Amino acid sequence: MLGCDEFGYNTGLPAYDDLCVHPHAQGWTGAWFFIIFLYACHFILLNLFEAIIVTSMGLLRESIADYKSVMDRVEDMRNKYHFSHHENEKMLDLFECVDSNDNGRLTVSRL
Repeated sequence: MLGCDEFGYNTGLPAYDDLCVHPHAQGWTGAWFFIIFLYACHFILLNLFEAIIVTSMGLLRESIADYKSVMDRVEDMRNKYHFSHHENEKMLDLFECVDSNDNGRLTVSRL
């Protein structure tokens, strides 16, 4: 590794050029710093990757819970109005066809 006496600052400003008083290369210190830096970067990247997965799993759980609550309400309505499973499936298919943006809501303007 090059010390500041060989590599130099070469700024032309005495305040910076005078900083190179006792130059010495520290090869093993740089190597250990690099290894520690690599481990820290890997740790940070793995944590970010894990955070993305955990967040996605949480959103998926919420989506499944919402779907189950909607399907429970549909089942309650089916039992209340005495629809058969076949009629219920036909109505769900019709709703999916009309619900073009998949938000689970219908407006009068889209009908």
